[in-house]
Amino acid sequence: RPMALLTNYDQTLLALVLAGLAPARAVEARACTALPWRNVAVQPLPPAVRAFLAAGNLVLIEAKLRDDVADERRVTARLGLWLLRRKFAAARVRMQALGFPLSMVTGLPEQQHRAERHGRADLATFAAPSAELLAQVFVHGGLLAGCRDREQELEGLGAAIGRAVYVFDAIVDHDEDRRARRFNALAAAAGAGGLAPVLLQA
Repeated sequence: RPMALLTNYDQTLLALVLAGLAPARAVEARACTALPWRNVAVQPLPPAVRAFLAAGNLVLIEAKLRDDVADERRVTARLGLWLLRRKFAAARVRMQALGFPLSMVTGLPEQQHRAERHGRADLATFAAPSAELLAQVFVHGGLLAGCRDREQELEGLGAAIGRAVYVFDAIVDHDEDRRARRFNALAAAAGAGGLAPVLLQA
């Protein structure tokens, strides 16, 4: 439950999408995640979907921390990996039990680095690993929610969100990456043309 406070943008949107697609259930009053002494109205999700969202959130956080470690930055990322190592391990086991191809998550940092070694490629190339992962996360969540007829739509939505989150992170990290002389997708895609055309493309 405390890990729900670390839920990121894409997982929050996934929860909302799956809540809209899953069979409707009676709204219940439950303790708020951030303010546990306060009750809020909640529409419960099917147990498998809830488990998928909780475990998926953790394995994506772990992948992000490992990516930060690979980029040789943020001592806090190493500390987070150590402090949450047992929770991450349990989340990986749960994801496998739910049938999700965990290799897509554990292999994300290496896939991302391979894409970024292309040098001055376009943003779509740099964002492809994140887009492919989020596409499969959305599809699998939809399957667990019983929405087998929405696979194509969920795949497209997940891929679009993956690209958007990747570009957003590149925008937020741009100045820090430039000062530290680290790879930044916006700067690499822009090259000598400046950032304006790349932001229009994004």
